[in-house]
Amino acid sequence: EEFAAGERQIVGTVKNALVDTMARRGLRLHVDPERPATRWVARQDDAGDIVVSIDLGAGSLSQRGWRREIGEAPLREHLAAVLLMLCRFDPRKDILVDPMCGSGTIPIEAVHMARATPRPTPGLRALGLARDAEPLYGDADPIVIGCDLDLDVLAAARDNARAAKCENQITWQRTDVTRLEPAMIDDIVRERGKTPAPGLLLCNPPYGERLDERDLYALYEAMARTCLRFPGWRAGFLVGNPLLEQAFSAKGLRARIKKPLANANLRAYFYLYEL
Repeated sequence: EEFAAGERQIVGTVKNALVDTMARRGLRLHVDPERPATRWVARQDDAGDIVVSIDLGAGSLSQRGWRREIGEAPLREHLAAVLLMLCRFDPRKDILVDPMCGSGTIPIEAVHMARATPRPTPGLRALGLARDAEPLYGDADPIVIGCDLDLDVLAAARDNARAAKCENQITWQRTDVTRLEPAMIDDIVRERGKTPAPGLLLCNPPYGERLDERDLYALYEAMARTCLRFPGWRAGFLVGNPLLEQAFSAKGLRARIKKPLANANLRAYFYLYEL
């Protein structure tokens, strides 16, 4: 009709059309807004027609399907993968340490990258058109360590890793970023039967939403001091506050790479330091 329908009107009309059409063919659809088996998209094209299609990817590519605990400021899964690529993370030789791991997104994505784990395709599977593929390098054994001071946060990260089917590939360590030492990491590496070597520190630190400027600068200074204890390593940070660059510069650390990179609706920068 020649009037603008509201979003809920379009959703209801498309939903009813799908349900009614399937009913005429002897099939009954159940609508589950929380955990849909398939997702359908309705959009208006340039000609003004409503186009209905099935989303075989089952949602945003940023959602891998393993996240059980979100945390206060979750990093999107695909963005964690981008950070690992920007750092040129090589799981065959790099030790990966996230000193402020939160919900475990970076460690989990590091394991998935090492194993070449395909993204699940629940939409295709629900239609009987495909099954989830196995990791290309399922026997890959990277050294991946997630650290946080909060035990509840570590428990949530462990739950996420279990859902991502990589809980045995990640070591979780309760420690504060200011107390992180190379000897601690070396001990974990030896326990895994590997030889200690330089690696990559990578995290998404606080931007200042819950800290005042003085406390935030003190945190960034402490992070810089920690980095100086890891000569030969690389350190990458995604942060939306220029105080980190200032604090690191004050300690003589200059970023080799500084790249604008949005984190959801927040403007941020990615920094990579050679230590």
